[in-house]
Amino acid sequence: HFKYRAASASANKWEFAGGGSLCEVLTGATTRTGDGTYGDLVAGAMTTWTLALAGDYLIDVGADLSPGAASFGFFASFSVAGATALDTDAALAYGGAGVAPGQWGVCHVARKTGLAAGTTIQPKFKMQGTVAGNVDRRFIRITPVRVG
Repeated sequence: HFKYRAASASANKWEFAGGGSLCEVLTGATTRTGDGTYGDLVAGAMTTWTLALAGDYLIDVGADLSPGAASFGFFASFSVAGATALDTDAALAYGGAGVAPGQWGVCHVARKTGLAAGTTIQPKFKMQGTVAGNVDRRFIRITPVRVG
């Protein structure tokens, strides 16, 4: 799955050539209460992944998001090493006043470089405002780019 490149300028000489990713998919709607902060779902928290090798990774997150109000922001992101999840890494559904609530399938891929072996990755969710929303068919996929 990896090819060694001694001439690479990167400290991580093993490049991912192809193969499977770490992946988790959970189906069944569950609720995230709107409080404007990232956290686990009311029910059905997802796995915390621990990276075995230092390196650079692509992290895909996504879900079907169903907000509970017409003006909303609903985010599916992930924490790195227990830090607060970032909006810049998030798949999101957002609607302003006058937008009817519905269901959106969203996904986003973020490239994280220089992660240490033993770093944890865990999906997190955030609903802005004070209403709750539903999360269904949520997933995370972690694919190495290069490892050392």
